[in-house]
Amino acid sequence: MNKHIKWIFTQYKANIWFVLIMVLFTLASSAVSIAYPYAFKRMIDLLRDILQNPDRFPTPMLEVNKVIWLFLVIGVAQFITGFYPCVRAVVNLRFEHSLRMLYFKYISGKDFRFFQKFRTGDIVTRLTDDLSDFPKISWFLCSGIFRAFNSFSMILFSLVVMFSINIKLTLLSIAHCH
Repeated sequence: MNKHIKWIFTQYKANIWFVLIMVLFTLASSAVSIAYPYAFKRMIDLLRDILQNPDRFPTPMLEVNKVIWLFLVIGVAQFITGFYPCVRAVVNLRFEHSLRMLYFKYISGKDFRFFQKFRTGDIVTRLTDDLSDFPKISWFLCSGIFRAFNSFSMILFSLVVMFSINIKLTLLSIAHCH
């Protein structure tokens, strides 16, 4: 296995709790995004059924309150998953710090000839500016991978909801996309 890929897996293992939190936040964020249209569907269907068959609902407000509670739960979940970008930023910073420490350890292990060949200012500049100007590696480790995971989970949750609503229409929609 490539040493760079091995380092990535080492970072994930070292930050396993943050990675698991990111997985949970990603799944919750995707689920909440899909939940709103589904909740509106339930609300509209319920109101239609109450207006068409008022005898079927002796206490219509009880049913409406259930849907309102569903919206409140989704709203609270939306508030909590709103911290998802903040958590992702913290994990990005942790990975960037680990990368800096890796390079610092590498530079610290060099013998005196290395330090005679390169000026101290050049070395410090490369350790600070070059890593700051090139945060793509730490961004990819967290945001890049989890954005792809977020897209995948969003598609998966959308398909689950679509199939639960109407299997034929979902299959036609999928067939029409190709």
